[in-house]
Amino acid sequence: MEHKIDEKKQGGYYLKQFVVVGGDLRCHYLVLYLKEQGYPVFTWKVPELADTGEKLQDIIGNLKTDDTLKETGLLLPVPVTKDGIHINGCSGLTAEALAFMVGDFGLVCGGVISQELTKACAESGIPCHDYMKDDCVALKNAVATAEGAITESFMMSDINIENSKCLVTGYGRCGRVLAQKLLRMGAEVTVTARSVEACIKAAMGDCHTILLSQLASCEKLDTFDFCYNTIPALVLDRAVLSKLRPDVVILDIASKPGGTDFTYLDEQGICYKHSLGIPGRYSPKTSGEILGEAVLSYL
Repeated sequence: MEHKIDEKKQGGYYLKQFVVVGGDLRCHYLVLYLKEQGYPVFTWKVPELADTGEKLQDIIGNLKTDDTLKETGLLLPVPVTKDGIHINGCSGLTAEALAFMVGDFGLVCGGVISQELTKACAESGIPCHDYMKDDCVALKNAVATAEGAITESFMMSDINIENSKCLVTGYGRCGRVLAQKLLRMGAEVTVTARSVEACIKAAMGDCHTILLSQLASCEKLDTFDFCYNTIPALVLDRAVLSKLRPDVVILDIASKPGGTDFTYLDEQGICYKHSLGIPGRYSPKTSGEILGEAVLSYL
């Protein structure tokens, strides 16, 4: 799809270029994607790309001087910050400091945007889009997350996915895609979810089901080879974990703090991993292009 840059508007301003800051390889491929669409892109601390200026302030200052900052979109990482303070991939730049720089941009995008930045954009009347609240991005990322999760669990185990017994907690976007991919690989899949409706949908997809409220009392817990959690709340507690086999492989892909009692797993020596940011690690090119498509859809 070709984009007529000069005819694109956002918030009353013509957007014809972007500044991309920090992040992982997703941002690298985001830059390449936007350039392929014909947009000039300025970069700072983007992996494997040269900085356009020594400091981000230099880039912003030059665009202000050229009177084109209002025609520029600021694209931030996913997540914008990992520690709640610094911009992801930019140890010397805080979200608080960046909040003072966004006021003259025409658009701001990022993943899990901090309150400081959201407030700064609102006060300046700047459109602000959070990738993680975009249903289209979430659906596309679910595929990358599911494939990465299966890859990681396979590497943690000494058996095949085929003919294994897998438990998937949650049947949202990630849980649904994950369960279906495991089925296609020849696994026997059981889904546990909070609602009867979700369990019915999982059963219609050829999965066995257990209501989450009945999970701790399920007699087949000791038959699972793999357990994948997608629910960002404590669902794999000691009552459940104590009934799993000692050699089970547990992969938690829920956002922090996850949905598993990791302390118990450490005490018992059970193999597990809390795996975050899977799309950026396993399919950064596809994930970066997904972000690029999202950005252009906001214009």
